[in-house]
Amino acid sequence: MKHFKQVFRDREYVTGLMILFASAAMLLIPVGGRDDNSTMGSPLFVLVFAAAIIYFVVLAGSGRLRKGRDGLHPLMLLLMTGLVSAFLLNRGMFVFEPSTPWFSVLLVVCCLNYLLFNFFPLLPRWLRYLVLFGSGISLACFLYLGLYQMPLYLLSAVVVPALGLSLHTFLPAVICVYTIVLVVRTTRQFPGHIPAFWFGLAAAVITVAIYCISWRNAQVNLENNYDSKSHNAALPGWLMLARETEPGSIQEKILQSEINFDIPGEMNFMFSSRRSEYLKHDPLVMMAAFFSPKLSIPVEDREKIIRSMYGEGHVFEDRLWSGFGLATDSVTTTAELWPSFRLSYTDMVINVKVQEETWWSGQREGIYTFQLPEGSVVTSLSLWIDGVEQKGVLTSKGKADSAYRTIVGVQRRDPSVVHWMEGNRVSVRVFPIVPGAGRKFRIGVTSPLKESTDGITYERIRFDGPDHSLADEQVRIVVHGDKPLVDYGSNFAMQKPGRYVAKKGFDADWQVGMKTEALAAGGFAFNGNNYQLVKAEKTFARFAPSAIYLDLNNSWQRSEFDQVLQAAGNKPVYTFTDGQTLVAVDKTNADDMFEVSKKIRFSVFPFYGIKDPESALVIGKSTDVSPDLGTLKGTVFMEKTADYFSGGHTIRYFSLTDSFSPYLRSLREFRVVQSDSGPLEELLKLLARSEFAARNESADRILFNNGQYAVERGKQEFASAAPDHLLRLFAYNDILARSGRRVLSKDVEDGYSVQEASEANIVSPFSSLIVLETQADYDRFNIQQSKDSLGNASVKSTGSVPEPHEWALIVLGLLLILYMRFKPALSIVKK
Repeated sequence: MKHFKQVFRDREYVTGLMILFASAAMLLIPVGGRDDNSTMGSPLFVLVFAAAIIYFVVLAGSGRLRKGRDGLHPLMLLLMTGLVSAFLLNRGMFVFEPSTPWFSVLLVVCCLNYLLFNFFPLLPRWLRYLVLFGSGISLACFLYLGLYQMPLYLLSAVVVPALGLSLHTFLPAVICVYTIVLVVRTTRQFPGHIPAFWFGLAAAVITVAIYCISWRNAQVNLENNYDSKSHNAALPGWLMLARETEPGSIQEKILQSEINFDIPGEMNFMFSSRRSEYLKHDPLVMMAAFFSPKLSIPVEDREKIIRSMYGEGHVFEDRLWSGFGLATDSVTTTAELWPSFRLSYTDMVINVKVQEETWWSGQREGIYTFQLPEGSVVTSLSLWIDGVEQKGVLTSKGKADSAYRTIVGVQRRDPSVVHWMEGNRVSVRVFPIVPGAGRKFRIGVTSPLKESTDGITYERIRFDGPDHSLADEQVRIVVHGDKPLVDYGSNFAMQKPGRYVAKKGFDADWQVGMKTEALAAGGFAFNGNNYQLVKAEKTFARFAPSAIYLDLNNSWQRSEFDQVLQAAGNKPVYTFTDGQTLVAVDKTNADDMFEVSKKIRFSVFPFYGIKDPESALVIGKSTDVSPDLGTLKGTVFMEKTADYFSGGHTIRYFSLTDSFSPYLRSLREFRVVQSDSGPLEELLKLLARSEFAARNESADRILFNNGQYAVERGKQEFASAAPDHLLRLFAYNDILARSGRRVLSKDVEDGYSVQEASEANIVSPFSSLIVLETQADYDRFNIQQSKDSLGNASVKSTGSVPEPHEWALIVLGLLLILYMRFKPALSIVKK
């Protein structure tokens, strides 16, 4: 207890402790925010750096840094404060990438461990051993950081007189020196404890060695597998690796190195090989990559593997300018719901800005990828230019892409563009975004409402893009119907019947539900055509498959596999191994075929291998992940698939799950795969009855919402009570149904589809929305607004009653108008 009191009577030590904890708290302050247009990294760094300098002056002035003045523990506090300062400085200087969570936590634990040395005599024996064990690990950590920054030592030494900031470079090395001093002094007093330190250091070294050896072995196996599978005539090697690599494995990290994880450059010891806003700094990955030869699998193929395993296509979007340091500042979402028409319109206004000041303060390009609900279509785009909202103009995808690339790449003006992508995705680009001035854009999405036996559900639109973890989100939901929401969570509050609001931090997963309403009788009329929503009763047609093909992966259960084989009876059953070899499945090889499927995380079924497409049935159990058609573009597999379906073939596919992979979703949208889904029992009944779900579509009737509803086009006049989104959804699905085979075969020049998209103002495989800065820009690229178009979709007036503060503003405005109107008359009266 006496020692404890002595520690806290040490004014310099207590002062340093307070400075350290206050500085560490600043690391927790988020950078940026909705109401903060300044960069936070620099002010916080200046405060901590100044505090460290002042504390150094205090220690030097009091003589605590002299030999024999018991200044080691205050000095460690100074070094820890300097470490906090270095991490704050890194927010702007970017010496190294953001650390992985495990290493960040480890550094915090190491610093706390140093603080315990001042209380070492008071600790129980087991804890003293643990502290020394931790100091061995700490020495290894800071030795790594010291080596990591070694390439900067010479430059930092030269500029020290001019810039004291460069002193941060030497902090890890200095901490290593004083860690040894601290351990030596402590173990002189407690000599029996020294083995604990060596055990800690050895544990760190052994862990690194084991990881490096495991890394190298896994790398060799990956390269051998890639080389052997690259000889496959159908499936590319990267696809074979993607479907067999387990998530979370060391092989996964090897594939992600240089893409998601920083690795050493070829010329600079432990220095980064590239810069990206998506890189993370993992010391184990850095050291393993340093002690191993460069991975022979091309980065391009590894990117495709990651896209296939996780759907992270956004990370690999082609850029004209960097997006480094960008953050999503706020998201304002307005969702209009029409339950009686099974439709919704989502309007999102997104603010994006430069998150932090960096050594580079140039222009950035913001790219967002939106994952839309199945059957959804983008129907509006706006960009704020000089504070004024400018609406997007619909044109062909080729014109929009050419205009954007020319302006951004050469003229550096203010455009925004949204392009269609496979797998129910769209990409929005915004330029330029500069420090101190964010950009605001609007995107609108028309979607079907999902219906089930529990009611109707609306799901938010998800997106990837500049970091949105700290973004504020305001949500407004407007329901055009008689029934209220029944499942809207604790974040929402009902302002009045049919209107709900929420203001909260960004949440990627919220949804709301409502009871099922009867379909409305009205429709929507435009350009001489009428569009009406009708219930599409599921019907079945006679279909006795001549052969059954199994689309196998590791989501299949053995019982499902066996029952399908039994239900097939005398019909031949086939599956494909290695993506190209057709194998007949029977009792003699069923066990082997099922064991092979257990190694496959997802499947990409080679439909072109089916020789009897009109009478074949494919049975699968689709997964949520797979490569999309864009990722497969250019492969032999995709070329064969496109050639096969260009011949007019349509394949029947039954999925034992209701979800479909990105690969299958696109083929369904293009109507080259006629699908049905349900439990195994339903499949067995269909096989017994020799039936399959009929596709009740025509040129004037388009199905959506998994075939539950149809939009019919006709000439008959009726009350136009429906939203214009009926026409927009009809046009989008009609384009995909008519032109899907052309998209597959890469022949995407389709003037009629662009004309149909222009009428509905929708983004499609052939059309895009673009915003340019001036009319001269539109004229230059021959981009014109169609006169016979619905134009950009918008949120309709809700007719809501103004809030009390809104009434006050209205009254004040009216009084001001009256005063200005009658001011001359009042002046005459006074005279």
